[in-house]
Amino acid sequence: MVVGFLHVQRYPHLNVELHLSDKYVDLLAERFDLAVRVSNLKSNMLIARQVGVSERAVFASTEYLERHGEPHTPQDLMNHECILNTRLPNGGLWPFVGNEINITGRYRLNNHEAIVSAVCQGIGIGLAPVWIFEEYLRAGRVKALLPCHPLPTAEVHLLYSVPRLVAKRTRIFMDAIATAFAGKTCMQPGYLDRLRNSGAAQLE
Repeated sequence: MVVGFLHVQRYPHLNVELHLSDKYVDLLAERFDLAVRVSNLKSNMLIARQVGVSERAVFASTEYLERHGEPHTPQDLMNHECILNTRLPNGGLWPFVGNEINITGRYRLNNHEAIVSAVCQGIGIGLAPVWIFEEYLRAGRVKALLPCHPLPTAEVHLLYSVPRLVAKRTRIFMDAIATAFAGKTCMQPGYLDRLRNSGAAQLE
């Protein structure tokens, strides 16, 4: 989202107020112009413009894998320290395609940033969007696990009210965000597979 700010610098009279929250807000009731949401959602009240996808995977640090070994199936996770996201409705249900599994763990955290920190410190294995681990994957600090057991992807949408009510300034910022997402390869379909096929560090 912040990258989108760079695309509106040529509009000196356009002011941008950014509200970050894990909670769903009512755009109309709370008078927001637009929102970015990661979800395969539908709404009768809002228009959804897809700008990318968010792939998910399970991750562990190289330090953790050296100490505990690497899981090769979702069931193997039951013998590992797993980090659960309590912000998700079913934080303990890891929905591998065709093989959902209920995960238990001592560590229960309430946002992705905390999970990233815990994984990078070697505390355990965490499930999170691929883009949030991109720099750690490329640096070789973290490995994406279980390549034969993918997780469902989610769509990234801009949400806004009916087109005739959208102000010009909002359209400008929407286009800027869409342009920014288009330039982020980690938000495009098949990103993790392409990294694996290219032989990038810690992705095999």
